[in-house]
Amino acid sequence: MPAVEEAVSRGLLRPVEGGFSFRHELARQAILDALPPARAAALHKAILDALRSSPAGPDDLARLAHHADAAGDGEAVLQYAPVAGDRAAALGAHREAAAQYVRAIRFAHALEPSRGARLFESYAMECSILDRLDEGIRARQKAIELFRTAGDRLKEGENLARLGSSLVFSGRTAEGEQAARRAIEILESLAASPELATAYRIQAGLRMLNRDTHEAVAWGEKALALAKKFGVTESIVSVHNAIGSALLTAGNDEGRRYLETSRVLAEEAGLEVAVAGAHLNLGSALGEQHRFREAEKALTAGISYAAERDFDQNRNYMMAWRGLVYMYLGRWDEAAGEALAVLSRPGIAASTRIMALVALGRLRARRGDPDVMSPLDEALHLAEQTATLQRVAPVRTARAEAAWLAERSQAVIEEARAAFDLAARHEHAWFIGELGFWRWRAGDLEAPPPSAAPPFRLQMEGNWRDAAEAWAQMGCPYEQARALADGDAEAGRKALLIFQHLGARPAAELVRRNMRAQGIRGIPRGPRASTMRNPAKLSARELEVLLLLAQGLQNAEIASRLVLSFRTVDHHVSAVLAKLDARSRAEAVAAAYRLGILQS
Repeated sequence: MPAVEEAVSRGLLRPVEGGFSFRHELARQAILDALPPARAAALHKAILDALRSSPAGPDDLARLAHHADAAGDGEAVLQYAPVAGDRAAALGAHREAAAQYVRAIRFAHALEPSRGARLFESYAMECSILDRLDEGIRARQKAIELFRTAGDRLKEGENLARLGSSLVFSGRTAEGEQAARRAIEILESLAASPELATAYRIQAGLRMLNRDTHEAVAWGEKALALAKKFGVTESIVSVHNAIGSALLTAGNDEGRRYLETSRVLAEEAGLEVAVAGAHLNLGSALGEQHRFREAEKALTAGISYAAERDFDQNRNYMMAWRGLVYMYLGRWDEAAGEALAVLSRPGIAASTRIMALVALGRLRARRGDPDVMSPLDEALHLAEQTATLQRVAPVRTARAEAAWLAERSQAVIEEARAAFDLAARHEHAWFIGELGFWRWRAGDLEAPPPSAAPPFRLQMEGNWRDAAEAWAQMGCPYEQARALADGDAEAGRKALLIFQHLGARPAAELVRRNMRAQGIRGIPRGPRASTMRNPAKLSARELEVLLLLAQGLQNAEIASRLVLSFRTVDHHVSAVLAKLDARSRAEAVAAAYRLGILQS
């Protein structure tokens, strides 16, 4: 073969076991692009025939599907592409699986209804994993239509239930609820089945998402009994997830045991999507209960797990939630990065987008950044379509806070009232607490709602000291400072230090103004913009210590002011001196002024 020998000598091809390969992929693609369409199709058909002449192994299926597609051989595509997609899905290569199903779907008109329905069903499942909800919904609807045509009522009912779940996640709650109810009607008209167990556990999940705790548990128990009867592991795993999430978001820590059971059972059965789902619901439920340190740990583990397996929907939602968690923990740069990374991705689920928008809007409000309301307006539009507490309440609380920082008291009341009754109906202590707090702050409530979560209730009762301590224990510096700001002059100064370190300009200015109105002197002016850059990389606590050193306080006085032990303060002072390359306290303060961390 002189042509092949010349290609090898020129470095275009290289010998490999059993033949030759292109040395560079770009060269191969350039040659393919240069071929006339008819010639390219003929070559692909020749390759397809050659591959078919010998027994095909599992690893050959994707190649066969590729060459069949390029040759325009629809029958061969339908022979190889769905099987290649099934194999890719089983191996966890979900993008490859989706691509193979799409390849087959172009020729699906030639299939009998039941086979076509299963092809669309498989593609819908991959879309739900890859966060392509709109495509997945269309595929699921086509599968339902074809199963109905084929007279397969069981599969029609099962896919209606799964469609309901996808519609709810996409923000189309009313349509989703209707599909899920219709699924149960169809399946309950038939003999008890694994598909009915699926419909029941999806209904349990929908009730959990709506924070209807008692209904979620009741549906979950029905699903669990049926799933155990038929040995449906997927439903057993998912029911534990739904019940656990319902209990944990209601403040019942028994839910954590259910979620851990769900994860362990999923791991044992090799149900990786369900493993990721257990991480997701544990992290988000802990976050909703303001257990942010635990939530961050669960979400980080889940994000790593999902990213390794192309579980884009799970990963994106957990990243949105981790952005919100970082915001509460005072890690604001990380919060902004997480939210913006999620929002930059096209086609993400509405539920994911809402949480990322809340994180971004709330962060902008606290920093005093421009364009606070754009993300919060979009979040409200999406949340109102869901009409669910877990979407509406975070948006309304964020908007109430933004209105307060903008000094629009009537808007604060309107935003907080808009979700307060919904939170009360669902007996959600944290949403009741924050919505009630903003109503109280704006003069719309005289006393805290009895069921409000403790930190909010304490502050509304005038117990700012215990409220601040509660927020500090939870790792929420901004909320801690907000409680301290209701205290005496000393507490106000400490609140200012925290706000200044966080870069919370609107809150800091409100505190300064309030302190001036009370005739308090010696109000910290706060660092310049350069302070926020913190060139010495001082921690939040070290910056507080530095500011007090600049006021001439000794270690014992600093310990008393910051409620720390003498030894802890001594360690912080040593760290400040080391980071500022100073031999004494005076040198450290001088260095801080020189670097712009402090101003005269």
